[in-house]
Amino acid sequence: MACGPVARVTSRVTGVGVSIFMLHELHEAGAAGRLPPRRSMAVSDLEEVLCGIGRTHTFVSLDDALGMLSGQTRWRERCVVLTFDDSMKSAVSLAAPLLRRMGLPATFFVSTEAIDEQSPYWWVRLEYAVAAAPHRIAQLELGTGECFRLGGIGNENSLAAFRIALWDLPADERANVVAEVEAQLGASVKRAAADPLSQLLTWDDVRRLRDLGMGIGSHTVTHPNLSMCTAHEAQYELDTSRRRIEAELGVACREFCYPGGRFNAETVGCVRACGYRSAVTTREGSNERGCDVFLMKRWGMPRTARKAVRVVSGTGDVLGRVKGRLAAAM
Repeated sequence: MACGPVARVTSRVTGVGVSIFMLHELHEAGAAGRLPPRRSMAVSDLEEVLCGIGRTHTFVSLDDALGMLSGQTRWRERCVVLTFDDSMKSAVSLAAPLLRRMGLPATFFVSTEAIDEQSPYWWVRLEYAVAAAPHRIAQLELGTGECFRLGGIGNENSLAAFRIALWDLPADERANVVAEVEAQLGASVKRAAADPLSQLLTWDDVRRLRDLGMGIGSHTVTHPNLSMCTAHEAQYELDTSRRRIEAELGVACREFCYPGGRFNAETVGCVRACGYRSAVTTREGSNERGCDVFLMKRWGMPRTARKAVRVVSGTGDVLGRVKGRLAAAM
């Protein structure tokens, strides 16, 4: 599908605030049988969604959105921002060519250690281990007493729950658990790293994104659960990653993304103190003028143009409020 540049509004659809979309991995449709991670989106599907959004809304950079949200520049209705997390190679191999062809800006949040070490994230290793051994099952009991069966038929949702549980473990304990899963399923980190769908950006790739006019923000050094970090640890993650990005790119790094959407009030204060200008979360919703730009909300990118247009038109906010009221009444 090809719809060309999409920066012109052609409808009276009314958007509520600024909608920021969150993406992670992308893959070619033909690769779907190999890995791809659950959060990965086929690049052809993304193009269709972006074309649909572009018929009613205008894509702007995160920098432009911040100007509007803070009241420093004129408010413009029906604006959408694109963001990508986690330093995945598909950012430069698939996302950048699509965005360039369509004339769209985006901001990419990178984790410096992932780029330096070129070792797959722990959740990618888990998904690879399960996908690489479809007929084997791993059984684990965490220190919390929770039991999980990974792999095999009928356990598809267990991996998602397992990932959530691992986020709340100390990093060393989580690493041991991931290694145990790989051992039970006969997988290895080396094989996972060799899969094209799990590969990470290099600093040359990040510089290429910069040269294409894309924004580059920090996603910490090690991608930790910041709500579990001490003040010293959080400052290290925030300050070291920002300085490293600035040294590699020669431009200021002023935007931040909370890994896994995990943070607390102390984390937010640390982001401010470390010299960032804004931060994005994984909380769903649109962003209104005058909002706290260190707690900006984002939508996960829908898989269809119809759902995406529903989100940017404000229906997503309304449905969320209705669901919340219904749940409270039950």
